[in-house]
Amino acid sequence: MLLLPSAADGQGTAITHALTSASTLCQVEPVGRWFEAFVKRRNRNASASFQELEDKKELSEESEDEELQLEEFPMLKTLDPKDWKNQDHYAVLGLGHVRYKATQRQIKAARECSALHSREWILRSEEVRL
Repeated sequence: MLLLPSAADGQGTAITHALTSASTLCQVEPVGRWFEAFVKRRNRNASASFQELEDKKELSEESEDEELQLEEFPMLKTLDPKDWKNQDHYAVLGLGHVRYKATQRQIKAARECSALHSREWILRSEEVRL
């Protein structure tokens, strides 16, 4: 219930109800990852275990990515870090053969391998200095 303050002297209070237009029907398209998962399950006649299959598929892809080993390229030793704009970054990561087709997981794994690889070189050089 809406209570209005009382009217000042000489003024009246009036309440009007605005008429709204009639309801109309419109089409709404469901979107989002949950809807996409629902459609996949419906089209494949799969239950919630479908998600388990997808997870297994992702795990197998991850294991393939782990098999990616950074080869030791003599070219890497000749690269100048100051000239990074003109370097082939895929080749630096060891993904020259995959190039733009590399997945995010492959790039991440290659980056981690190269970071570990560079740390090993730093540690080896420190051991030599000692």
